[in-house]
Amino acid sequence: MYRIYCLVTLFLLATSVVRAFDATQILVVYRAGSDDLNRNGIGDSEEIARYYAERRGVPASNLLSVKVSFGDNGMDNPRLSWPWAEFRKDLVEPVCKRLNSLGRDRMRVILLCPGIPARVMNPKDKEESADLAIGCPFLINNLGTNFRRSYEVWTNRYGMPRFDEFRVNRQGPDDETPYLVSRIDGINVTVCKSQIDGAIYAETYAVDGFAYLDTRYGDYSDDDLRKWIKNPYYNSYADIDKSMALASLFYADAKLKIRKQVDY
Repeated sequence: MYRIYCLVTLFLLATSVVRAFDATQILVVYRAGSDDLNRNGIGDSEEIARYYAERRGVPASNLLSVKVSFGDNGMDNPRLSWPWAEFRKDLVEPVCKRLNSLGRDRMRVILLCPGIPARVMNPKDKEESADLAIGCPFLINNLGTNFRRSYEVWTNRYGMPRFDEFRVNRQGPDDETPYLVSRIDGINVTVCKSQIDGAIYAETYAVDGFAYLDTRYGDYSDDDLRKWIKNPYYNSYADIDKSMALASLFYADAKLKIRKQVDY
């Protein structure tokens, strides 16, 4: 369930329900010295980062350039895995430093641009998602060479007992502070820019048609869900199902017709 971090992509299509943060709370990370495949005088990774920042209103201080000390300089090669030491030095440490300077408790999102490797080889010689690991950067940074998956710091067997604190507060040990992580990726600059533009278009004009929602353990009213989202809790699988039912709020705000199926 920790992979729910990857659902930050929903932010790109966000409605008023999830606007719990603004552009100043997004850290955009790009690869220094990436190839300039479209030959316009700026590395592709930086060009995409700056385009996103311009379109979304992200301040320049929230753009972070990192140098990747292994692999090629082009768009990320899916066959490469980041060595653990280099991953910590190249990405984790700079991210932590910038988050501290911007105010780590108020920041919410880490957005990775093309050229930032997607896989890391942990000290146990197993591949991990770099996006997943950077979701708790201070935990990874403080552990040093000792590896511990970030989701293992949460003992609740339902997976994400502190995910509610992402919205409500930032309680818990500082090194366990979670951040939403997303990645812009595509075969070239044009495709990546079109993803950004397409998300903004979808926010502005939405879509028409039916939205289908299949949940368990209750047909919750929108009023009930809106009250619950202000102080959510995850003490059972039924609570997780209730959080899934929150999708109806996205649909409602997008003015979609909703078809529900509730299983008991």
